[in-house]
Amino acid sequence: MKAAVRSAESCLHLPNVENIIFDYEIPDTYETAVANVDSVFIQAPPLDPLAYEKISPFIDFLASKGIKRVVFNSAWGVDHNEEVPLRKIERKLMNDNFEYTITRPNFFIENFTSGFASAPLNNDGVIVHNAGDSKLAFVSIQDIASVVVAAFEGDTHIGKAYNLSGKEPLSHGEVATLFSAKTGKEVQNIALTTDQMKAGAMENRLPESAASHLKDTWHTNQTISFPYLGKNPKHFRTYLGKTTILQNSIPTIKNDRRYRKFSIKTKRQSFFVPSLCFHSHTPESPNQNFYDPSCSFF
Repeated sequence: MKAAVRSAESCLHLPNVENIIFDYEIPDTYETAVANVDSVFIQAPPLDPLAYEKISPFIDFLASKGIKRVVFNSAWGVDHNEEVPLRKIERKLMNDNFEYTITRPNFFIENFTSGFASAPLNNDGVIVHNAGDSKLAFVSIQDIASVVVAAFEGDTHIGKAYNLSGKEPLSHGEVATLFSAKTGKEVQNIALTTDQMKAGAMENRLPESAASHLKDTWHTNQTISFPYLGKNPKHFRTYLGKTTILQNSIPTIKNDRRYRKFSIKTKRQSFFVPSLCFHSHTPESPNQNFYDPSCSFF
């Protein structure tokens, strides 16, 4: 198995996995990445409005090499909008006769523990969003990975697309209550307007196009089970009961006024990519933004 990485120094080193330097925007990295490969898992750069333009040449390269088996990790709800970049990637795989499987996961549970929502939670004891009282069935990246692995086993899942969500719809207010109970400290639920979310993201150096995508990230939905895996997805409460990452890390909140404009100064941040391998980082700068265009796949 190969894992595509941006940096050989900062990536994980996993047993029986060969790390290969790769960049969608550097075609010279394609050949080595797919040498002796017969199937590929693709993860788009996060919050990237140019994802289709960046990934499409690589998909064409796969076709030229006769590599037709592709599992693509898309996003919940993109099949309802033909103009969004991830849907365009889905359509390309469908129209170019790939043996595709598409996964469309909901908002990740791990966003609260190691993703972009973790910095406000860990550093300031707040959950910031623009979802209002809507409920989401948060899904674990572990369940997503299980589906991806299953998709590569045999031909059963070729030509299929799966919407992946968790066990129970929860509002962000309910999530804040769960984290408060977990840590023994108050976690505040801060619901912003979509304009506040976009303005705050841009204030933290997220490009405007990506900030617009971020404010549209949250979706209200119902739960979807995992019958093709023979099991149900992880429950948010069960996941939280087992994780120790937030133990004693939630600070005492002094005020939350700055979050009304989403002005966040983070101490540490990481980004989880729901692939068989993932990229993470821990910036030193206290003003580091949460935008990280890197990704991993295969």
